[in-house]
Amino acid sequence: GTTITATTAFVPDAADGAALGTTSLEFSDLFLADGATIKFGNDQDVTVTHVADSGLNFKNANTGDDNGFVLTLEAGDTDIAVNDVIGAINFKAPDEGAGTDAILNVAGIEAVSEGDFSASNNATKLSFKTAASEAAAEKMSLSSAGLLTVADDIVFKDGGTIGVSSAVDAMTVSSGGIVTFKDDILIKDGGTIGSASDADSMTIASGGAVTFSQNPVFPAGGVSVASLDIDGATDIGAAIVDADLFIVDDGAGGTNRKVAASRFKTYLTPGIFNLISSTTPGSEGSNITIDNCFTSTYDKYFITFEKLRNGNDESRLDMYLRVGGGSGSDAGTNHGGAYLGYRHDGQYMSGSTVNSLQGTIAGNIQNDTYYHGFAYVFYPTTTAINTTFQGQMTFREGSTSYAGFTNFGYIDLGSQAHTGFAIQLSSGNFNQTNTTINVYGITDAT
Repeated sequence: GTTITATTAFVPDAADGAALGTTSLEFSDLFLADGATIKFGNDQDVTVTHVADSGLNFKNANTGDDNGFVLTLEAGDTDIAVNDVIGAINFKAPDEGAGTDAILNVAGIEAVSEGDFSASNNATKLSFKTAASEAAAEKMSLSSAGLLTVADDIVFKDGGTIGVSSAVDAMTVSSGGIVTFKDDILIKDGGTIGSASDADSMTIASGGAVTFSQNPVFPAGGVSVASLDIDGATDIGAAIVDADLFIVDDGAGGTNRKVAASRFKTYLTPGIFNLISSTTPGSEGSNITIDNCFTSTYDKYFITFEKLRNGNDESRLDMYLRVGGGSGSDAGTNHGGAYLGYRHDGQYMSGSTVNSLQGTIAGNIQNDTYYHGFAYVFYPTTTAINTTFQGQMTFREGSTSYAGFTNFGYIDLGSQAHTGFAIQLSSGNFNQTNTTINVYGITDAT
């Protein structure tokens, strides 16, 4: 017929006695009223009830213990391969008027195979999908091994904890973001700790050695003296020189500063000779000039001469101070004093040369005679005080040694300051192979 109307019920002739449609004759739509219930089983123990304008309620009507509602999603696939979806629950709003992204799946939960199923493998993950401006995509997954992977941040309540069954508060996150660990923090051998811009800021080796990618910065007073251990440092392997640096606590106030080794000369050893220059000419010449050795740093100077060796017999050896020019090289204004000199026969040389341009420190010396000696120079650069200098020279001629000591006369500097000195032969050249001239500034003891 066309329409069958039942005024009370439409029933089979016996329990489980008739089917509703067949495998080839299917009903199309099924219309149920508000609040309608579909009951399953001889005892009607499982029901699906319509909630008007809302949805469906699924219920296991058994009242005994452990009788929750079970919904099983089954796949009929007989050969499950990797990434096959076993079952899924999708969420969407297909009637949304905006269309496009708005009518796509907005969320979903899927069971996805992690490999080819076999008699010994059914590894499956749960994939949790959400959408932003696309079809819902995986944002979190729970693997078959229990690994939870999240695509973005995990946010806890203020003071929330993460832990294990034996220590539920193993890690606590405060409202300010401070993370507190209840016990030790362990990372893998060679693991790193860092920041977004420097992921390997700190690397911890299996033996515990910590390597920093940048120089560590400590607060003032952050490293105690007891923590410093320099026993294992490499030896300098050379003599300490003026440019070497030390670390000192400035004024014992906790401020560490560098100090050059040269400063120790004036602090630790006051009243001694401080080497300013050491000259070893190394080639022959009629004079040896030492410029820029006298400065305002010192008022008194000590000069040593070692292995001065003349080149000609009967050549006079003169010493004179030099003034003028920033380099002290203006030979036209050389200033001398008296002389300090000897003849090769040991007779003391005398004469009225106090105001001459040079002071003779050795006269009539013989060829290849070695001379050794010293001289003092007082106030060479102080124009308000007259400069004086004095000294001694010794030499050996055959089996006889000669020596003498002379106070030089003063030199009126006027408005000029002496910056250096020179020694000169009246004829011939110095044999300078082994000659050394040292200039020392004298520091007063305090």
